Amino acid sequence: MKKLGLVVGAGLLASSCATIFSGGTETVVINTSNNENNVEARIDSPQGSYNTTLPTTFTGKPKIGKEVIITVTDKCYQQTTTVVPESVDAVAFLNFLGFVGWAVDAVTGAMFDFDTPVTVNLQKKDGVDGCGDSSSNVSSS
Repeated sequence: MKKLGLVVGAGLLASSCATIFSGGTETVVINTSNNENNVEARIDSPQGSYNTTLPTTFTGKPKIGKEVIITVTDKCYQQTTTVVPESVDAVAFLNFLGFVGWAVDAVTGAMFDFDTPVTVNLQKKDGVDGCGDSSSNVSSS
């Protein structure tokens, strides 16, 4: 009976390891492919949506089945979408003894990490006034 109590106790101690040790909140560094600054973008995440400029950082919690999506909205660049990749936090594997730990870590998002840094690929639009494109500044005579 003591052995059973020790096994159950160890299982309870090992449950929700990623929630306990990682906390669930992640910071993602978001860069641009050509090191441009002040590129307008929108970030859609499980915590909500907001407008920002790239490069930037994003702080949030991964959620199972919910992606963090970065959309370039700047008039000087083609609209592109980048999904922030996630991976399983190695600490979550300490839940090997119990389903409860896996469930808690999955629901809280603590079993996932955002892969950082993220690079958003930019593709400049041609012929847009005010975007520094030399072809838009050519005058005709």
